[in-house]
Amino acid sequence: MSRQSEIIARLKALGDDEGATTSREVRGVTESARQSYSRAAPERDYVALLTYLPLNSAWHLPWLVLYSTRIRRQLRISSGLIGYSLRARPAAKQFWTLSAWEDEAALQAFVAAPPHLAVMKALASHMGATRFVRWNVKGSELPLRWDDALRRG
Repeated sequence: MSRQSEIIARLKALGDDEGATTSREVRGVTESARQSYSRAAPERDYVALLTYLPLNSAWHLPWLVLYSTRIRRQLRISSGLIGYSLRARPAAKQFWTLSAWEDEAALQAFVAAPPHLAVMKALASHMGATRFVRWNVKGSELPLRWDDALRRG
């Protein structure tokens, strides 16, 4: 197995948790299985977040996989997380995350906690221009869909 194939396989595996939908790959784009942790109330407002994380060099792909595994563990125990997914184009060094949170406070608590905070600092100098798009979404619109989210980004 080539190094790139191994990294792609590990990225796909990042979403393999109980309650997840199936990972898929279409034209070099890998989407991890969508993880759901809390049931959303249809009438309630939630915070959605789309992040775009471009790596400057493929040399940092193994680090990104390692850090993603650590952050996935953090997500599993994060209070206020409704669900998340990872989208990757490893050959292009492009990565996205999509998540839904009970409120802004829950999202900020996750961002400020380890290991996420340390990972942001470690990868900052190895990233291109990142983007973060937040919006409110009704529970009836969950789970979030990649095509809808990417139109916002």
